[in-house]
Amino acid sequence: MLNGCYLTPPEPKVITITKPVPILPPLYLLNDIALSHPPINTNRELLKFAVKAHNQKVLCNLDKAALRAWRAKYE
Repeated sequence: MLNGCYLTPPEPKVITITKPVPILPPLYLLNDIALSHPPINTNRELLKFAVKAHNQKVLCNLDKAALRAWRAKYE
């Protein structure tokens, strides 16, 4: 007889909170590179190799240093 006074309980609401979790590169990929070279027979080959190798090594190590700094923010 008192159905009008009866309150149905509200259905529970599920709240999902997502938090981004960075996936960090493994440490072995962040090591600086070692430099190896092919046989060099002339001074010209030596100069070309030296310039190319130096540029590649500098760029690679700068890139890896930036990755290490980025990884350090999340550790």
